[in-house]
Amino acid sequence: MKKSLILLISFFIVVSVNAQKNFQGEITYRLHVSNEEKADAELKILFGVNKLKLRFKEKEDYDKEGLIVVFDSAAIFIVNKETKTYTRKPLHTNAPAKHFSKKSFAGYSSTPLIQESNGLGNILGGMMGTSDIVFYLSDSLYYNIPAAFVGNQELIAIQKNKIVLGAEININSPYKELQDSSSNQTNLITVEAVEIKPMIINEDEFTIPADYVDRKSSDYSPAEDSVAVSAPEIDTVAVAPPTARKTVPKKPVKSNKSKTAVKSSAVKRKE
Repeated sequence: MKKSLILLISFFIVVSVNAQKNFQGEITYRLHVSNEEKADAELKILFGVNKLKLRFKEKEDYDKEGLIVVFDSAAIFIVNKETKTYTRKPLHTNAPAKHFSKKSFAGYSSTPLIQESNGLGNILGGMMGTSDIVFYLSDSLYYNIPAAFVGNQELIAIQKNKIVLGAEININSPYKELQDSSSNQTNLITVEAVEIKPMIINEDEFTIPADYVDRKSSDYSPAEDSVAVSAPEIDTVAVAPPTARKTVPKKPVKSNKSKTAVKSSAVKRKE
C-alpha cells in the first residue's frame, strides 16, 4: 500500500513538472485589422531554450529586421539581414514588487489595485486611444519569463508564463469627436495562431553571424536639439581597407660641380 502511494505521488509530481515545461518550437500568428482592406500580417516566433526569435511579415516577404531575445544576457538584438548589421539593447528590468495594504479614507476601507503590465501599452501608447484587450492563453503550452523581464513589449505573446494563442483588441479612436458620426470609430485587431510546430530549434537561429557589424544604440538616439544638424549616414557594412600606395625611392641627383668647373675654365681661356 505504501509503495503504491509513493508511486502515485511520484506520478503526479512528474505530470506537474512536465506540464510546466517550456514549449520549444515555432508558432505562426495571423494578424487581421478590421476596417482595413490590406492583407493580413504574419508574425512568426521561434521558442528556444531561454531565447526567442521574432519575425514579422506584412506583405509577401518578411521584414529585413528581426528580433532575438536572450534572457541569459538580458538583451534584445535587432538584426538586419539586408545591411548585415545588428543593434543590442537591454531588456527592460522591472523594479522589485511592492506590497500595498488596505487603507481607510474618511472611514471607508479601500483595497489596492495594481495595474499589471502586459507589454501592449508600450506598443499602442496613448496615440491609439483606449483599448479593450482579451488574451486567449494556452492551457498546455508554457514558457517561463523571469519576473524581472515581464512587461517588455517583445514578450507580449507570453502572458502569465503561458503562450498566447489568440487575442482580440478593440481600439477606440481618441479623435472620434472629429470624425463623421456615421463612420465606425472602433478598430478590432484579431490575432490567432494558425500553425504550431513543437520542435527543437537549431541554436544557429539565435546566433548573429560573425560578419554582421554592431550598429551602436547611439545611432538610434533622437537628437536633443532639433536645430542640430544630423550626422551623415555611414555605411556600416564592413569595407576592406584602402590599398596602400607603393613608395618608389627617388633616383640620386647627379652633382653639377664638374660641369661648373669645366664651364669656368673655358671662360678663363676665352678671357
